[in-house]
Amino acid sequence: MAAMTGMEKRRTRVAAYVVLVNAGRIALCRLSPRVAHAAGRWTLPGGGVEFGEDPAMTVARETREETGLTAVAHEVLHVGSKLTEWPEGEVHSIQLIYRGSLEGAPEPLVFEQNGSTDMCGWHPLQEVQALPLTDVSKWALTWALAQP
Repeated sequence: MAAMTGMEKRRTRVAAYVVLVNAGRIALCRLSPRVAHAAGRWTLPGGGVEFGEDPAMTVARETREETGLTAVAHEVLHVGSKLTEWPEGEVHSIQLIYRGSLEGAPEPLVFEQNGSTDMCGWHPLQEVQALPLTDVSKWALTWALAQP
């Protein structure tokens, strides 16, 4: 068996997220203890793009899983890229952030069970800064507050 060179601990993760704003509130999801390095922080609905999956479909799938809402992804607002040291190794995260809308009337929120998030909610834009936010959420909040 060959010795590990450290390269095996490096990976790229592509994720797609959605900014959903409705009546002056933004939809956010709280990261669960399963995400040990960021548990308790609030992020946008979204997550990892599966092999062969269109990122806009990732937004729809992940939003449904995490919130119970039916989201439609529109244009890409931002592409983020950062290197992070996670317990399992170095990760190059590429984040596609979409402007989104709800399809139909907002459904009651449903929390993900045994997933990467454990709670979701609509948060007033003017109060979100007080929450522990992920970098993705901080960027989205800055964008949302700048909208007319």
